[in-house]
Amino acid sequence: MKRLTMFIGVILLLVLVVGLIITCYTVFSYTANSESFYVGVTYCGNSVEEAKELVFKVKDYTNLFVLQSWYLQRNTTALEEIGDYVVASGLNYAVYSSDKIDYYDDNGYYYGISVGSETNTWANTAKERWQEHFIGIYYRDEPGGCLLDGDLVTLDKTILQINDMAVSTAQVTKFNETITVYSDNNTRGNSTFSSRTMFGNNGEITIVNTFNEQNNTDSSLATRTLRARSSERINYYPNGTITVNEYVISLRRNNFYTTENLTQYPWPLLSYGQMLKQNPIQTYDDAAQVFIDMNQDFFKDINKKQLNTQDVLVFTADYGLYWWDYKGGYDVVLAELAWNHSDVQQIGLVRGAANLQGKSWGTILTWKYTHPPYLAGGEEIFEQMKLSYE
Repeated sequence: MKRLTMFIGVILLLVLVVGLIITCYTVFSYTANSESFYVGVTYCGNSVEEAKELVFKVKDYTNLFVLQSWYLQRNTTALEEIGDYVVASGLNYAVYSSDKIDYYDDNGYYYGISVGSETNTWANTAKERWQEHFIGIYYRDEPGGCLLDGDLVTLDKTILQINDMAVSTAQVTKFNETITVYSDNNTRGNSTFSSRTMFGNNGEITIVNTFNEQNNTDSSLATRTLRARSSERINYYPNGTITVNEYVISLRRNNFYTTENLTQYPWPLLSYGQMLKQNPIQTYDDAAQVFIDMNQDFFKDINKKQLNTQDVLVFTADYGLYWWDYKGGYDVVLAELAWNHSDVQQIGLVRGAANLQGKSWGTILTWKYTHPPYLAGGEEIFEQMKLSYE
């Protein structure tokens, strides 16, 4: 297999075979002297024998087989048995990994890739075993789509300043339409606490602090109140209004502060404008950079640079944010042709992003409906494949 930069496309077609979800796709490779075409399937089941049956069925009209099994991806013995059969059948081989590549054999023996390691143990072994027939790792799935539509997405770590506290190791996540910053081991007065700061899409900002209770050696009410405060919720509204709900477990009471009595709250508060500036995503460029950094952090788990040195591609399938998938480091992105989206638009977006960045691209044909028969008819699928190829 030529180096990644010589690829110009991939097409993926989803079909149903023996009750298993199978994905067929095509890879285009271009050199100065020739142009070659690769078409294959993806096996998503959990049986070595059924994977072999699929290879036998498609080997006469495909030349690429992707093992996309959550169960089998962590079984080195199965990976190698299937891979040997794939290559012996004249096909190329790629393996899906949903997370850091941690492979184990049937006895539970670890045989994988360590974070920060100079050598990707299993990938190197695979390359030595199957040479150019081992072409890549399908790493994670729909990173852009998960960011757009996912309920909970871990984005980044940031430095956050809230009130009189400096937070240096806060984690940023996206939950639906809210950006949340998590931090632990904060201190204030004699208390330690964890904090969540939520920046809502509607402009509202909420801080939830959870305090650790401490033994009260001082029986005075003031000391007991300070040390026993177990939680507080601070709400900021776009009109400038601030409310604080303070819950004290030991005293079994709530202290609720509003505009009328906010000056009685014993701790300093930032204004709405000051808090708004703490949102780690202020602009579209900020959002793009957070997404890029997120993918680059994931690639540290598989030592992607070393994989590319061994001519091992790292690819994914997605239905949005193709440009930033590439910016984050993916070698190949397969645009999903599904759900009655515009095939021409999806192909144009992924091909344009790939060509402008000197990367490889492709398409993956997946669900058309969310109900039976789920897949498009054979004639429509064939037309999608032709459109992608042309």
